[in-house]
Amino acid sequence: MGILVRMRLRFSLLLICGLLYLSCNNEVVVTAPYQERTLITGILESNKDVQFIRIQKAFAQEGVSPFELALDPTNRFYADNELEVWVERVDNGIVTNRFDFEYIDGDTIGIIREEGLFPVSPNILYRYEGELPATGVYKLYVYNTNNLDTITASASMVGDFNVLFPVPNQFGINVTDTGKIVYAGTYAVNARIYDLVLRMHYSELNPTTGLEEDKFKDWIMFSNILGNNDAGSGTFAFEIRANTFYGFIRDAFQNEPERDREFKRLTYMFYAGGNEMYMLYLNNIANLGLNELYASTQYTNIDGGYGIFSSRHLESVDSVMLSNPSIDMLACDSALQSFGFASSLANPFYPECE
Repeated sequence: MGILVRMRLRFSLLLICGLLYLSCNNEVVVTAPYQERTLITGILESNKDVQFIRIQKAFAQEGVSPFELALDPTNRFYADNELEVWVERVDNGIVTNRFDFEYIDGDTIGIIREEGLFPVSPNILYRYEGELPATGVYKLYVYNTNNLDTITASASMVGDFNVLFPVPNQFGINVTDTGKIVYAGTYAVNARIYDLVLRMHYSELNPTTGLEEDKFKDWIMFSNILGNNDAGSGTFAFEIRANTFYGFIRDAFQNEPERDREFKRLTYMFYAGGNEMYMLYLNNIANLGLNELYASTQYTNIDGGYGIFSSRHLESVDSVMLSNPSIDMLACDSALQSFGFASSLANPFYPECE
């Protein structure tokens, strides 16, 4: 799974990584008296109208299992008003903006943590509502009102970029054969790593209500494509066999109940990640023994804590359509028929196959 997508979906993994980091650090003894470290995940996005930063504790206590400690939220999260969190934008060495983040429980606004090793609730986040300027260096400050310590980090905002293929409202992408399709875009300023997620939109008939419901499935088409510069000069590209799409369909729907479904459209979501995410990826590879040049301890760019503070940018290409033969294969292929998709409107037997 791509590092940009992991950062988007799996904040909880950082806590586990933090515990592993502390347990492997020669200067920290896991079985010592209770110790607390601050873990931060902050990924800013200039084209979003709300920003979130997760700030947690890594903890260890002599003779007590981490899983037992995790049951008490005070061991995992700071209390309201215990931290002051803000971000400053610096342009040409001058602070031009300050953005204050508020303490919030994600459960109350529909942001639910994925199931993992530790309890998913509460889901404490720090939120700023509003868009951020698309350029400049952003510096994070986390001030602890109890011990008066200040944790800092900085990152440059990833700029926008152009998607070269596909294009919005493109009609008739053929995914029925083994030929390769090349997906491409230009590099973004301050970015060094790229992911692509395909979202397939479809409708599904609810057998209980008889109503049609709009749904989607996501497919990580490629991840961790590395750019050779962060100046925005050049292009990235990835090629994949067209009919791999149907492997995604089989995996995505294999455990779904049988329903009447109809394909609607595709959305391609290209993510460009900042230099810090690039370094985190390289460090993870190094720790697997694949790149000794970057071998080191767990990567962090947080001064006074652990974790990552970076930025990313999303460019979406919407309303891309499959060709009629591609839709008919989705509906009529013997390995796919059980998923209940309708044939194309061009099929004389629509919504059946024949």
